[in-house]
Amino acid sequence: MCIRDSHLHIGKHPDFFDLAELVLIIKAYLHFEPQINELLPFSRQENQYCQDLSTVLRASMQLSPQADLGKEIDRVVELVGTVEAMVEGGPIERTLPGIELMHHLAGRGGSGVWTTQGWVRQDKLPPGLLLDTVLDDSTGKLVWARPTVADLKQQWLQDDDDTQTGPLAAIKDSFQLEDLVCNRQGLVRCIFSVPDGVERPNLKLWLLRESLIGRTGHNARYSKLNLRRISLRPREATLEFRGFPGSEMHSTLGTWGWVKFIGLLVTRAASGVPLPEGEPTQELLLSYVGAMNDTMMLAWHQDLLNRRRDEEPEKQLQQKRQEWVDLWKAWDKWSCDDGLDGALKACGAWGRLMAIGRELRGFETDGWDQLW
Repeated sequence: MCIRDSHLHIGKHPDFFDLAELVLIIKAYLHFEPQINELLPFSRQENQYCQDLSTVLRASMQLSPQADLGKEIDRVVELVGTVEAMVEGGPIERTLPGIELMHHLAGRGGSGVWTTQGWVRQDKLPPGLLLDTVLDDSTGKLVWARPTVADLKQQWLQDDDDTQTGPLAAIKDSFQLEDLVCNRQGLVRCIFSVPDGVERPNLKLWLLRESLIGRTGHNARYSKLNLRRISLRPREATLEFRGFPGSEMHSTLGTWGWVKFIGLLVTRAASGVPLPEGEPTQELLLSYVGAMNDTMMLAWHQDLLNRRRDEEPEKQLQQKRQEWVDLWKAWDKWSCDDGLDGALKACGAWGRLMAIGRELRGFETDGWDQLW
């Protein structure tokens, strides 16, 4: 367990959690998510950089607000089990109409890399696979191939000249997958592969990650429980609790309480402690993590609730914005001071500006641009 940039990362020694343990942890967190949110400060509420896990999952899996997330996760786990052997067998080949192919792909910027998104349910083609080549099914002629590293270097270094011919023009054409396949009559034969770096020990977790949050891509990391790191090498993989409030770092009780609480929640869930029946409450949450007879944990929990009840969100936001303005004025004054004292004060103000900026940018529609 470690704290990085006010986010709490937790793993398991010597290896990471297995698929079954991770699913239990995710379900436990989702079950108590509203109660955990009640313990978080204003800066971690309604923040675009710290979203509810349920919100991220529904967006990525394209689920309605009424869908049962627990059942959907079970469905994903079942599909992971059925395709694991297929993925291990090497490149996967599928034949389908070109326009249908594009419905199942997501592009990655201008790199010419395309990956599957969501499940192609009729043949259970898993998400996250790289599209390597596209062939004309009737002639076997190459229609498109994923650009190599050398191709990308050449593409990036070339001048912006649409009239070029020869190898550079061919490379430029290779990026236009949609135009090449959608305007083609008949079927195309596609070959997919697992991305480099996905190894046998973490194959199931990679499939789980791509199935749950693959559509959301990089933005999936902005979840209070970030699942992006679960498919790294076992010794590097972590669950990241972005909800951990950095404002608690100055408080010994606050930091200790959050670390112990998350540790208990993960440990109890992974070990298979059944979730309580009925509507979740703060009391059931404390009971689930085994903290009902822990005096210090009860004191930490009550302290958080007391502070949250005293918060006035709009007033706090206005205070943060005013502090941001005042710190800029102070920094401007101290940065012009040639003495050591002024330099130290300017550095302190700058550090505080960055801290407040991280809190505020989640509430500004234009992020950093709005603040600056």
